[in-house]
Amino acid sequence: PLRLWVMYLPQLAACYLLGLLGRNIVIELAARFGWNNYLVVDLLMPFAGIIRLGSIVAMFLVLKPAIPVLAGLPKASLRSMDIFANIVLPFFVIYLAWKMFQDDWLAYERRAMPYRMDASWSGQAVSDQLGHLPLTDTVWYLIVGAFVIRYLTKFKWVKA
Repeated sequence: PLRLWVMYLPQLAACYLLGLLGRNIVIELAARFGWNNYLVVDLLMPFAGIIRLGSIVAMFLVLKPAIPVLAGLPKASLRSMDIFANIVLPFFVIYLAWKMFQDDWLAYERRAMPYRMDASWSGQAVSDQLGHLPLTDTVWYLIVGAFVIRYLTKFKWVKA
């Protein structure tokens, strides 16, 4: 264990710090652009968890060659793996069990509070419907376009 710690500490620290940096950037973006609209926050905050997952997976991949049992395993192809059942679902169970989501949400609220206070002190209107989505013509065009593209990709002549 000491040999692994000495050999792989810089790589593990780099993976951890990159995950922490990415998480903080996502939370700051959510606070800056979503302090008055929880829809923006709901769209950005899952990336904080995904970045943390990527950091943890990268740490395991760094250690894989050093552990003989894992190094001897053949590489699995992504086509034969159910990504949702094997990767995404266990991550969210661990993520919620460790209360990481709560930590991310509290970090967001700490960062969003100054934006809300500045808006209230300057007399700027703060929306009471934080999840309100303005349905403009552009939004409807995007929705219809997404359904058309989805419908067209189901045909055999389109390779997607």
